[in-house]
Amino acid sequence: MNLTITAEELYYLGVLLQAKYIDYAYIAAMDDIQHNYALFQKEAQAQLVSRGILMENFSGNIEIEENIKSLLAPIFFGEKESSADICYLGDEKKVDIFKFHFLDDKITMVTGKDKKLIIKEVDMLNLADFVNDILPENYSVKTPEKADKIDKDNVTRFIAIKNILLGRTSEVRLYIESEGVFYQETSDGSIYSVTQNDFVTDALGVIKGDNYGL
Repeated sequence: MNLTITAEELYYLGVLLQAKYIDYAYIAAMDDIQHNYALFQKEAQAQLVSRGILMENFSGNIEIEENIKSLLAPIFFGEKESSADICYLGDEKKVDIFKFHFLDDKITMVTGKDKKLIIKEVDMLNLADFVNDILPENYSVKTPEKADKIDKDNVTRFIAIKNILLGRTSEVRLYIESEGVFYQETSDGSIYSVTQNDFVTDALGVIKGDNYGL
């Protein structure tokens, strides 16, 4: 199931659901609604009702459609979330941010496009496909090799994979792509190329939060 809404609409839905958590990144993407909050509520409700996201019950009360409620539950009530930030360099600089929220056996993925949030339900197989797709096609590194240095002019992407257990701890993996090869810095400051298997295993483990046992 896919849902496309604004950050403001997501916030409003969180208020209706009495959200326990909401990622600050979603709040930061909002316009200022404090100066006329009543108007914001009215407009947000009208938009969501017109799209079938909100429904009016027999008592005249507004309710969130059940499938939408299930989709949003990991965002508002899950304690574990992950993200993949992919920064593209070169002529067309941009940053793509993918967020993953976990609650029990449910996973909700959130991305941004054209000032909207695209929200959809995913599973573990989707996560594995997502991580594999970060690598260039026909990635050929089979054995890690130490690099003396990386020419910054040839760097095409920075990738940050993060996981946080809210209020407790976090885990981060950083990668640099140069001339189609992924590199990672070790604890002693050395830089090594990364094999496909090592990247997929490590990055997927961070996104899933394997170290937390959740």
